[in-house]
Amino acid sequence: MRSIMTYSKPIVFSSEMIKAILRGHKTQSRRIINLKGKPPVGEFVNILDNLGFPASEGFTWAGFGNPEDPVYYKAKYHIGDILYVAEGYQICEVPIGSTTAKGIYLADEKEFTVELTDEEWRKWAHRVRPYSRTPGRFMYKSLARIFLEITNIRVERIQQITEKDAIAEGCVAITSASTYKNEGSVTRAKWYFEKLWNKLHGREAWNRNDPVFVYEFRRK
Repeated sequence: MRSIMTYSKPIVFSSEMIKAILRGHKTQSRRIINLKGKPPVGEFVNILDNLGFPASEGFTWAGFGNPEDPVYYKAKYHIGDILYVAEGYQICEVPIGSTTAKGIYLADEKEFTVELTDEEWRKWAHRVRPYSRTPGRFMYKSLARIFLEITNIRVERIQQITEKDAIAEGCVAITSASTYKNEGSVTRAKWYFEKLWNKLHGREAWNRNDPVFVYEFRRK
């Protein structure tokens, strides 16, 4: 297993999206901007590219209604960051007196054998159900098998996604009849993405048209 201790930022994906990354079909991820009670704004400016607006240290993007008083939104990730993907897993065996964990990744049931750090082992040993299936947000860093490099960031409203972008999100057009909206005999990837977005963020998430950070990445 490669050393990953320098890959300090996790990013969580569902099993469906893990499969898309492994197939090489997913190269984008949209994450809702937390407005934290601030009023939504209609225009976003990348402060790195717009020197006419005051910058704020550590903030990648500024959204504003009044150029004299811009509202800043901080991106969690930045271009060049190396992320490790946090995914669902199940530890099936840890021999007595050992910190070596054997188990499977839930997305594709691929087996792993990983040496946990002492801290990770202690956390695992104190779990109520240490051998149960575990969501990605609770994944130990040493279990990471997928690494991504952020190559570009932009801001847009979720409904601005294009068909090309939806495919880059890991969605595909399907030809069978379904509950999706149909165009002839083909369901567009963008409509599939809309259904997935509502599944992840609530039934009205698409209609809210939230501002999002669009992270583009490549596998390392």
